[in-house]
Amino acid sequence: MNALPTLGGDNGVAVEINRRGQVAGFTENATQDATCVSPQVLQVVAVIWRNGKIERRLPPFPGDTAGFAQAINDSGHVTGSTGLCYPSRAVLWKDGTVIDLGSLGGSTNNFSFDINNRDQVVGDSDLAGDTVQHAFLWTKKNGMQDLGTLPDDTWSSTESINNKGQVVGVSYVPNVSSSAFLWQNGVMTDLNTLTCPGSIFLANALGISDEGQIIGDTVTPDGQVHAYLATPTDDGCHGEAASPAEQAGTSVSPRISMLENVRNLLRQRLGRRYIMTGRTHWTSGSDGEAELGPPESCTTGNGLSKEAFHGVGSCQLNFGTDTMTGECLEGARCIGGQSKAQCPPGEKGKDPILVHCFNGHSVLLDAKSHCKF
Repeated sequence: MNALPTLGGDNGVAVEINRRGQVAGFTENATQDATCVSPQVLQVVAVIWRNGKIERRLPPFPGDTAGFAQAINDSGHVTGSTGLCYPSRAVLWKDGTVIDLGSLGGSTNNFSFDINNRDQVVGDSDLAGDTVQHAFLWTKKNGMQDLGTLPDDTWSSTESINNKGQVVGVSYVPNVSSSAFLWQNGVMTDLNTLTCPGSIFLANALGISDEGQIIGDTVTPDGQVHAYLATPTDDGCHGEAASPAEQAGTSVSPRISMLENVRNLLRQRLGRRYIMTGRTHWTSGSDGEAELGPPESCTTGNGLSKEAFHGVGSCQLNFGTDTMTGECLEGARCIGGQSKAQCPPGEKGKDPILVHCFNGHSVLLDAKSHCKF
């Protein structure tokens, strides 16, 4: 195992590798980014590594300062996001150019996560108003297409697309329920309607192969979270050919309430993929649970006033002791400031949760202690 080099900064993140051995990701350089909010200081650059060296730097879209490569296909075309220090614009790097993929109506929080060998790109984008986010499919011919949600859901997020154009992800109501979905031929289907009675519940879908095999997380009846591999079959539930109804997925979906550990898992999954970035924060619900809230305009700890920097977050905890540090941090970006009155140093956290920041760091937050900075 060999460490991949940075551009002079401290951190680098490798995300995906193609069949040519090219690795897409991002790394810090030694230049301070004036648009960043502490703790992030250095500029982040999207790169391609090959044979243990940086093969190519991928420039941000004009006007942006940072780039984050998320996926690379076998032609070396890369998708990801750029923005002012933090990801906010979905882009495609192809043939030496960076292409803005647009949005679903929102002005921020547009992220692309995967690309297939047909240059079809999937990701998540804010709708108009920047309070709800949906999964999208982008093609050169049709531009960005809203994949919508499953019935009665409000949000969706996509993780993967295969070379047949099949898309998988999660459709959900924040802090209420979630279900894995498969999107193909213009239709989103709850994966749980394609399983046999008594099967495990598929909470999300994180990847799909060209053969249609799907991986993700499942929830057991007692609330434990396990990994799953779902393989398509021509046989029905009893070894007979599947009926048209079974093939169409018309059975009733066994939706379940989002248990606390499932809720935490979804936060971490989405946080790693930046869905929390620049838009969502935790507010206290009537039952004391953490809920998703709309953005707020505020002034951050270093005096920068930006709509995307909410100033609302959760109390940071010390690793090992789960005690508060006196800092208040927001979302997967892990930006924030001192808030000793709301996060008294030394006080024990009530619901520790590990959050993965965009720059590769991880922090421990208290999901039930909410604060402003």
